[in-house]
Amino acid sequence: MRGPKPKPVELRVLHGTARRTLLESVPKPRRQLPRCPEFLTGEAQLCWKRTAKELYDAGLLTVIDRDALAMYCKAYQRWLEAEAQITKKGTVVVTNVKRDDEGNVIGGGNYIQNPYLAIANKAMEQMLKLEAEFGMTPSSRMRVKADLPKRQAQAQPRAPLAEQEDTRKVLGALTG
Repeated sequence: MRGPKPKPVELRVLHGTARRTLLESVPKPRRQLPRCPEFLTGEAQLCWKRTAKELYDAGLLTVIDRDALAMYCKAYQRWLEAEAQITKKGTVVVTNVKRDDEGNVIGGGNYIQNPYLAIANKAMEQMLKLEAEFGMTPSSRMRVKADLPKRQAQAQPRAPLAEQEDTRKVLGALTG
């Protein structure tokens, strides 16, 4: 997909550019806490238990999001495992070391970047992308609209009037 991500419908409503047909066509997935997939084990399963409830309570997790959250949990597990190896062996490792019969180093050796460093970096990259989709980073939380149940939405305290005016100014600046 080229270009920036499409603007969310909620933002179009705030700007006054949303069409009625667009508003009616936005899917509303069933809001239910998905069960932890059976293939998640160890740290990935702990990550699921810790994260799923928080996202669900915030109105950011539905049944259809199960696989995306599972991918996040697996990336988290992979990142932890790679970081453990980096801590154990360091960021630079020696290869092709020649040893004698007793195991003493007698020569050779090339210094290379620990392969686990690339694995850890890739897992972090995947985690950040998925965190942004779920609003799990401070900047992405500003862009995510949660679909809260009515009773929970009513329980949320209203922002002070000055804060509401600041939000209107920011939105007005965004629209030009």
